Amino acid sequence: MQKYITAEYINNSGAKATGLTPTITIQSVTDNSVIVNAAAMTEIGNGFYKYLFANYDSDIPYVIICDGGVTLTNRYCMGSNSDEAAWDFSVSNHEISGSFGSLIQDSFKGIGL
Repeated sequence: MQKYITAEYINNSGAKATGLTPTITIQSVTDNSVIVNAAAMTEIGNGFYKYLFANYDSDIPYVIICDGGVTLTNRYCMGSNSDEAAWDFSVSNHEISGSFGSLIQDSFKGIGL
């Protein structure tokens, strides 16, 4: 599956930062492997940049670091897909008794889902 990852940068004066050449690094939380290493991002406009993550797998938790470059005081944007991934995991991943996922799964059983 493909998924766009986006980042927004503000320059040192507080304005939207355009004309940057940011990079993105994506790492798997599961096995600590680096999936994408300092790949170039594309400018969208108005301070936003994007990267098309061609091998995105919603069952793998990732951490993401975008680097806007040395000209920015706040050069790093960081995030993860872990909150989003919880909604995309298969039901079998939420069967640990007492987990939040199992509680949601059990509540859906009551309404026929």
